[in-house]
Amino acid sequence: MLINYRHVSPRAQKNLKPIVLDNFNLGVNTSLSAAAIQANEMSSCVNFKLLPLGGLQIREGLTRYTTSPLTERISFFTFFPFDIDLSDLRVFEDTTDREWKNSAGRQWAIEVPASSGTDELIVTQPDNKLYLLNSLKAPVEQATLEGDATIIPFGDKAIICDGSFLKYWDKNTNTVLMAYDDGSGDDGYQYDNTALTPDTMIKLYSGGNTKAGVSFETQDWDSSYTITITTVEIYALKSGSPTGNVGCELYLDSDDSLVATATTIYSAADIGTLSEKLTFTFASGTMEHLTVYNAVLTYAGGDASNYIQLECDTVTASGDSKYYDGAWKEDALKIAVVGVKPGRPPSAMFGLVQANRIFVSGDPFNPGVLWYSNLNTVFDWSTADGGGWIGVIDDNVTNFPVGALVSFFGSIYIFGQQSQPYLCKLSGSDPTDYAISPIFQRIYSTYKTAKHTVNDLWFGSDSGINALSGVEQFGDLRTENESDAVDDRIKSYWDDEEAFTGYNSATGQCFLKLPNYARVLVVHTKNPILNQGKIRYPWSEYIFVKENLSSSTYKWTASDTANEYYVELASGGDPSLSEPSYLLMQDSVITNGTVGSLTDHTWDYGDNDTLGYSTIYIRDDSGDPDTTSVRIQTVLEPTAFANYHNEFYIACDDGYIYKLDSTVEKDNSVEVPYVLGGKMFESPYNDVCLEKYDVSCGTSSTGATLDLEIYEEDLDVDQLHSASTDASFSITINTDFNRNLNYNVKKFLPMLRNIDPDDTELRINNISLIVRSLNM
Repeated sequence: MLINYRHVSPRAQKNLKPIVLDNFNLGVNTSLSAAAIQANEMSSCVNFKLLPLGGLQIREGLTRYTTSPLTERISFFTFFPFDIDLSDLRVFEDTTDREWKNSAGRQWAIEVPASSGTDELIVTQPDNKLYLLNSLKAPVEQATLEGDATIIPFGDKAIICDGSFLKYWDKNTNTVLMAYDDGSGDDGYQYDNTALTPDTMIKLYSGGNTKAGVSFETQDWDSSYTITITTVEIYALKSGSPTGNVGCELYLDSDDSLVATATTIYSAADIGTLSEKLTFTFASGTMEHLTVYNAVLTYAGGDASNYIQLECDTVTASGDSKYYDGAWKEDALKIAVVGVKPGRPPSAMFGLVQANRIFVSGDPFNPGVLWYSNLNTVFDWSTADGGGWIGVIDDNVTNFPVGALVSFFGSIYIFGQQSQPYLCKLSGSDPTDYAISPIFQRIYSTYKTAKHTVNDLWFGSDSGINALSGVEQFGDLRTENESDAVDDRIKSYWDDEEAFTGYNSATGQCFLKLPNYARVLVVHTKNPILNQGKIRYPWSEYIFVKENLSSSTYKWTASDTANEYYVELASGGDPSLSEPSYLLMQDSVITNGTVGSLTDHTWDYGDNDTLGYSTIYIRDDSGDPDTTSVRIQTVLEPTAFANYHNEFYIACDDGYIYKLDSTVEKDNSVEVPYVLGGKMFESPYNDVCLEKYDVSCGTSSTGATLDLEIYEEDLDVDQLHSASTDASFSITINTDFNRNLNYNVKKFLPMLRNIDPDDTELRINNISLIVRSLNM
């Protein structure tokens, strides 16, 4: 309770002690009790960002980016031209007219890849759809993928890793196609008999066989996709002096329909009398999976003495040769020396671009493999010293499954998985000297939580969030993480499959979203603090809001069940609210219960009053929320992050994509809840009197308000809806200074709440309290 003001005598003034909570540069600490944290830590820090030079500022608000929602969860989205991968930046000593950066008296230039126009690609779960945003920023479906996907920028294509065979979105045609391997290695062939030594043949000439080749079945791949035929290699020679043209065709075996004709044509007269490889290229034509085709040499000239000879190998049975002499026939005693390209591409779940190659991993059948493409192509994964794969740690493709790949200052770091933790580094400038060297053995991460943050590599696991620089400094057996201050959150909510991160390059913040946790953990990677001889990175928490159910748009109506209330439009009727993931009451996340049997300060979504529609119910034993004036809000839960051109985008569970916008202080015009809790102070022997208080703020306008609340119990932000505020003082920023408090306590925790900023520049510099000992 509040104590009446008592005169402070000169003797009493000797007992005055200032307590100043300023800077807050160590960030929030939720792992320790409010009494155990340091004075420049915070017990709660919700929707504030830490400024590089000290103090706090309210975070940016959200503005809606897309114009229509998707009904499924957005699990990944990116931009085209994509956010520039730092590995694509070229830094070099230069004297040309570019922007300069001086380093030790030397001049350096940074060349950024050019871009022209922007398209956005979105992947959803659980339906695995790929969407493209149209000119109105509305999503348009492009394709159905095989699983949850990530997308890699590469030239004019978007490489799609969906856990199955690689696909790509072609910007020029707005279509999704299967990638393939058109390299010269074994995997570059769909079907290959070219290593055979021929000992027999099939003649082609007019009046005899005019087509001859191989009948083959295509490999197995994703059934809804086709692979483009690129090349057929056929070994042949001429006998006598045939004239005319020699070509190649592909037929569907089931109905003999022509699928594709090679653009390459040979003159029969130019073909040698010794066996040689004729290479036929195709400009069009696609093949279905597990389908039988006939790839054949065609020649309709010459005669029985002047002919083209298809080279074959003799077998006793099960030959694959096929020929046409007016009707299609099989020859089971011959295997035609023919190769059909291309082969299937690798399978992958994630990857990156480094030095003009694509590196991918996450192949479910070869989890311990790092695949790499040939230079500047997504269509060659097997050419010797060009494209291929390398086993991580050993050549057993399953022993050491890969969890994440990150490009960092020209090197690729390879993380293991929880079942087999490790951290490796790929060395070598090209495939001729590639090698993977283990660095640490007790580290792992996931591709959703490992990020390059310009000056460091941050990665997450169930043990916490770390930076590569810190691990290198303290070693493999390091017992501290960069996330120790929020370790309780990570230990309670971490999940390898569902946790994900995003990096906001404009502010240097790394965002961590954990499943079943409403708030987002935010580490300020550009604000390292030397604390007790160690470098520490400060954290805060963000929570995004969707609807304010305590606004004039809605009203709360008593349900037939006592003390339960449901929300409807202010004029009555269906408020058209979807079921939220979380509900805030007085800035706290409250528990989801069961409508009709809710307990105090719990909620549910349904229809328990024959309304004819579902809506949000809440139980509040204090009375009608409209009467008690509690603030109730629904929460926007992030489902994916993306960074593009120094702006940060957030996909949310309502199907929209939003953008952090420094010009607004609200989330899509809805008030944002701010909470700032300090340390719990305790007098060990006797009560103290809180004589005065002051809250130092900065703002570009006047009139913003907040409440300074004093609590005598240790609590976190999720207890605020039911906690008893022992003292509360309303403050008008820039007009109220050095106010009298005069409140006797044994222990106290100061907290700022109900903050109503007038603009986006509101800053909190410090909270000051004058404490007087009552032992006089």
